[in-house]
Amino acid sequence: MSEITNDDYSFAERDDQEHWVIHLKTGKWKDTYYCYDRVQLVPPEGGWPEEGDGEGTLSFNYGLIESPFDLNELSEDVDFNDHIGYILRHIIEDSFDSGNYKIGSEDGKAD
Repeated sequence: MSEITNDDYSFAERDDQEHWVIHLKTGKWKDTYYCYDRVQLVPPEGGWPEEGDGEGTLSFNYGLIESPFDLNELSEDVDFNDHIGYILRHIIEDSFDSGNYKIGSEDGKAD
């Protein structure tokens, strides 16, 4: 995997979407638009350790919106799914580094 940077994607608002849309600006899937839905951090087997860092797994759902590729084939493409997982990780890390993030929904519910 090559390192993901802010130049590889952008956020876009679309009137027909409830969530922010990701636009892939570089790479194999350039000009693909999608959005993340539910994102979870799944604890490692055996749960989170009491001390130290535990590494969980990032789990997410997404919706494909538009692409120069067949959307059905793209949704089954393991490499594409891995790629957008790396982008999600970059978004999360970048958000925490900048302090620009929100956990939970507007109404205060965790879901």
